[in-house]
Amino acid sequence: MTHQPQDDAISRSLSVSLQVAELDCAEEVRILKDGLAEKPGIEKLDFDVMRGRMDIHYDAQHWNVKRLLEAVSSLGMTAQEVVETPSNATAQEPVRHDYNRERALVRSGAFLLVAVVIQAWESGGIAALFGHGEGAHTISVLAILLYLISISLGIRWIFPKAVKAVRRFSADMNLLMTVAVIGAIILGEFFEAAMVTFLFTLSEVLEQRSVTRARRSIQSLMSLAPDVARVKTDDGIEEVATDEINNGQICLVRAGERIPLDGTIVQGVSAIDQAPITGESVPVEKEPGDPVYTGTINGSGSIEFRVAGTSGSTLLNRIVRLIDQAYQRRAPSEQWVDQFARYYTPTMMLLAVAVMVIPPTVLGWSVDSATTWFYNGLVLLVIACPCALVISTPVSIVSALTAAARNGVLVKGGLSLETLANVKAVVLDKTGTLTTGMPSVTTVQCLGASTKKSHWLWRPVCRITARIPLRKRF
Repeated sequence: MTHQPQDDAISRSLSVSLQVAELDCAEEVRILKDGLAEKPGIEKLDFDVMRGRMDIHYDAQHWNVKRLLEAVSSLGMTAQEVVETPSNATAQEPVRHDYNRERALVRSGAFLLVAVVIQAWESGGIAALFGHGEGAHTISVLAILLYLISISLGIRWIFPKAVKAVRRFSADMNLLMTVAVIGAIILGEFFEAAMVTFLFTLSEVLEQRSVTRARRSIQSLMSLAPDVARVKTDDGIEEVATDEINNGQICLVRAGERIPLDGTIVQGVSAIDQAPITGESVPVEKEPGDPVYTGTINGSGSIEFRVAGTSGSTLLNRIVRLIDQAYQRRAPSEQWVDQFARYYTPTMMLLAVAVMVIPPTVLGWSVDSATTWFYNGLVLLVIACPCALVISTPVSIVSALTAAARNGVLVKGGLSLETLANVKAVVLDKTGTLTTGMPSVTTVQCLGASTKKSHWLWRPVCRITARIPLRKRF
């Protein structure tokens, strides 16, 4: 926990970093902001969706860590305090992916498929099942049981969120989904209930996969930075943790090692592989006065460089922050769907209640009338469930990002992806982008009196004396 004293000694402002298990998208950020930001004593909330962390700046006269954890728990999320120490501040914990939901999705889909096959066989075929004839609603107890199992496997992730939404007096998409599923079951539309549950769970799994992939990408970037470096001191060379190295100190890097911090070469000449940071496919020749970057690989010789900045201000850290910001800036279509869901859910629920109450009241109250309009209200809830719209945006964006990555193109996020629609021209560098970045000799053309034999004799000389990267291909 980090203490932040203020000018006024009476006010005690502290901050704490919490690891929130469910914090993986803008929806959780909104819930946490709505539930905490306006409370007395909460001064500021900062969110790091990539690492699932929330930093809370609070007045110690009103709050303590235990109360903050309880407040987060009351919003339906699980949190624990993150205690940073010099020994673990730079440690990279492995990104853990929760496969329970994916396994539940597969099982839910399997039970749904079997139930559909059984009902179709009993109804006289798929056409009869989805038609409006006599066989359309023919369903056995076995099929109903399979549908209910499929629903229970998927709704276990939705129902708790719906209950917590009711407790918060907030009608969200989880609540609408739960009511729609329950309504479909009451109406006897078991296939619709199971299908809606399956599709919504699918959208949740896709979003979870997207977050896990993004977190692993950032972790792989951060792992490029060494944890220790060789620092020149009055007593010789010492190994020091990178987060303890100060600006201006001299570090030694041997051939084949990664550069631990950003800086400027003061002694030595080498070819440095900057591909992990700049994307350059060919090593760059460096000499005294040239900059070096964290995570790049020293190729051919030992160098000494003067550290510029600290471990938290490196180019690598700035890249990670840019990726985090890009991920949190959602695409316009995603933002629209979020806003749509925020107002659509309570509107549909109010309309359903109005359908159930107003017509029987105006037309005359009776058991038959009330039953009919209650049924109509449930039908409205079921058909109003915007499952296709909710999953269409994340599915399309995740699919596009995955397809691009599979073809070697890294897109920072949905916002950048949708911006491509307005691109009129593209400028590309050649080496490593339009070409493989791995040149090779394909043919030898002799000019004048030279012969192929003399060419082969000159090859070793070129490899030793030339300083260009292509010398390795001679």
